[in-house]
Amino acid sequence: MGTPVTDTPGKGAFITGARALAALRLRVHSRLSAGAAVAVLGCGLYCATSSAAVQESSAKMPAASATTAPAYVKLTDHVAVAGQIQPRDMAAIAAAGYRSIVNNRPDGEAPDQPSSASLQAAAEAAGLEYHYYPLNAFNYPGDDMAAMGALFDDPAQPVFAFCRSGTRSTNLWISSRSPDDREPARQHARQLGFDVSLSLK
Repeated sequence: MGTPVTDTPGKGAFITGARALAALRLRVHSRLSAGAAVAVLGCGLYCATSSAAVQESSAKMPAASATTAPAYVKLTDHVAVAGQIQPRDMAAIAAAGYRSIVNNRPDGEAPDQPSSASLQAAAEAAGLEYHYYPLNAFNYPGDDMAAMGALFDDPAQPVFAFCRSGTRSTNLWISSRSPDDREPARQHARQLGFDVSLSLK
């Protein structure tokens, strides 16, 4: 213990002890501060490394292709069906090997739906044939199912048909089959997850 600074009994020891306690607190605080600095430095290095790793990983990921065809389901090797497509999709559909577009969705079903005229212009610009054959529950299966059946059956003109969800196009394909082939086609479409009730009309 240090030398007391007063002759008052016990007071010197108290003051010296207080100084020692203050010195101890200072050392502890210094060590904590140093530890905190190390922790902050370590976090900074870790975060910087992690950020660099994320950036490197992102740089290695392939960018989404602007020419990717919209999602579709293949009913046969040369017939595919899909939900609503956009004019910008036509080039990618052509690149996927399709030669004919069949639009089974009437104009004006939804506010954001592209018009048949805009789709036709885009299809023809991409070198595709375009067929507008609008269907709903009231006019199904339309007035020229034989022509649609011939188009579906032409392997030289692979068909990409669409409506709102692909269901009407699928049912049209079923209905255009020969009587002997209709039920197997219906079962095939069911297995793909389609509602085939329209084809029973």
